[in-house]
Amino acid sequence: MEGIRKTYKSSEGFTRVEWNNGKYSFIDSDGNFLEILTFDPVLKKYSSQGIYLLDANDFKEGFAAVEWHNGIVGFIDRNGKLFGGYRNVGDFNEGFAAVEVYEDKWTFVDSNRKLQKEIYDGIYYKFAEDYSNGFAAVELDDGKWTFVDSSGKLQDGRYEDVDDYSEGFACVQLDDGKWAFIDQDGKLQKGRYRCACSYSEGFACVQLDDGKWAFIDQDGKLQKGRYRCACSYSEGFAAVELDDGEWAFVDQNGELQSGRYIDAGSYHEGFARVMLDCGQWTFVDKHGKLQLGRYTLARDYYEGFAAVMLHDENWAFVDRYGKLQDGRYLWVFGDSYVNGFASVKLKSGLCCDIDYKGNLMLSEGVWKDYISKKPQDYKFIPPDKFEDKDFMKEINKIMKTTLINYITHSPLNNSEELLNRIKRVDEIIDTVITKNKYEKIMKQIEQGVAAMEIQIEPSEEMKEISIIKSTTSNIIKNLDGDDFQR
Repeated sequence: MEGIRKTYKSSEGFTRVEWNNGKYSFIDSDGNFLEILTFDPVLKKYSSQGIYLLDANDFKEGFAAVEWHNGIVGFIDRNGKLFGGYRNVGDFNEGFAAVEVYEDKWTFVDSNRKLQKEIYDGIYYKFAEDYSNGFAAVELDDGKWTFVDSSGKLQDGRYEDVDDYSEGFACVQLDDGKWAFIDQDGKLQKGRYRCACSYSEGFACVQLDDGKWAFIDQDGKLQKGRYRCACSYSEGFAAVELDDGEWAFVDQNGELQSGRYIDAGSYHEGFARVMLDCGQWTFVDKHGKLQLGRYTLARDYYEGFAAVMLHDENWAFVDRYGKLQDGRYLWVFGDSYVNGFASVKLKSGLCCDIDYKGNLMLSEGVWKDYISKKPQDYKFIPPDKFEDKDFMKEINKIMKTTLINYITHSPLNNSEELLNRIKRVDEIIDTVITKNKYEKIMKQIEQGVAAMEIQIEPSEEMKEISIIKSTTSNIIKNLDGDDFQR
């Protein structure tokens, strides 16, 4: 486990692991590595290939897209069995995955491992997108695009470009460069636009011939507002840029809200990111009320948290009430939390997942090395780890050694340096032991625990420092294997 570089969010009961050598493995919910099995056509049975893959995506609909030899890709199922041998693949979605069988020859494979071309006597495509809302966008040999349904039947229409179906419609680019919408039968709607976005919450934003943006409903009727730019509706509101360059929000009746901002994002979980006149970002609720926090950068809320960059360029997470988590990170991967975990890069350079409380999801081997370098992050050990007494005994031993060395590891130049070290250790201790235990140890010290000698010439000031150092040292020494707690 020492060679793990990063663990990814769990998906369908499996956690994807990236090793320092660039290879990948999967760990199941019981903590066991998924054994990779390949089928031997001669022996007519599966044989083990170890636990390592050259590349891997997360599990989706029971399969994960993987590469097991250079340039050979396919899928692995939940039992570790590989199948495929394609040039390129997409993820499974709605029962199918796009696969490139030969160069520029794409088709789809289903969950029974059957190719759509073989099932329906179809054709190969120059390129294929994933299925979405019952249809997949495919590029034909002549460069035109169309849609194929789950039975392998192609629509009649041919287009310069297409977007996926959403809410029963897909936007397509016609031969003259204009955009329009088609329904699920492939029938073209009346409107033609310079540009168009997919439907969201019953409306699509479109660019008119004069360059302005507006919204249309599913009958093609235009809302009254015209804007320099517009985003799709989300949670009942759309961010729009006004003629003066400021941003605001418009509701589904076309009514503008009162707030004006330098920039704005869409609503997610009741909040939208907005940039204020000061150049800092914050969040606004649907009543127009601003949160107190101000940030250099901000991302959308997911699962109750948003990733924000602070003024010192460290990243953190803020909850719906504007309260910051304790953790500080060099980077946050993705927008925020997914299925209870967020992927972050720690200040040590290590990448890992964290839970909602900021607890670090590290392997035991990584924890033992990490805590010796970052003792203050002891408080981010997941609660379930405290149930493993053997593991915690080792961690606490490392912790105590680390804290003592923190005070005495190098020559002291002056008393102020020593005081700063002691203060830092005291701060760390405050985060990892209970108040009752702390008070018990302090009482022991007051009753006459001997002071620890220090290698600095004695003086009245040094005697005072010695007592402080004795307090810290004895707090550390009196903690046994189970005493560090949060």
